Amino acid sequence: MTTLIFLVIIMIIYIFVIRKNKKMAYTEEEKREHWKKLSAQGKNRFILKTGLSWGLSMVIFTTILDAFWKKNFSFSYFTSHDFLGDFIVYFVVWLLGGYFFGLHFWLRMEKKYRKGKDIKK
Repeated sequence: MTTLIFLVIIMIIYIFVIRKNKKMAYTEEEKREHWKKLSAQGKNRFILKTGLSWGLSMVIFTTILDAFWKKNFSFSYFTSHDFLGDFIVYFVVWLLGGYFFGLHFWLRMEKKYRKGKDIKK
């Protein structure tokens, strides 16, 4: 349970770090053009780039975090059976989560784009 809470906190920090590095003063027209380019590439490509890349980064991060917590970052953890089982679980869970994250983001952006609302970049 502690691991889950910590991971949620890390995900929130991750989102704010990414947003901090982005330009915040986009005009509505710039946002529309950016979304038009992204959506023209297709839904599946967007989900792969956005959701699954996030999911893979979380697999790597969770695996490293687990190595710290379970074995004080001993390299023997990476050769143990615990590592393989944990990695498979993290891989499946985070990639599925990444897919749904990308899908949710796509649907949210499409809804805003069709209604003509302000689009966050």
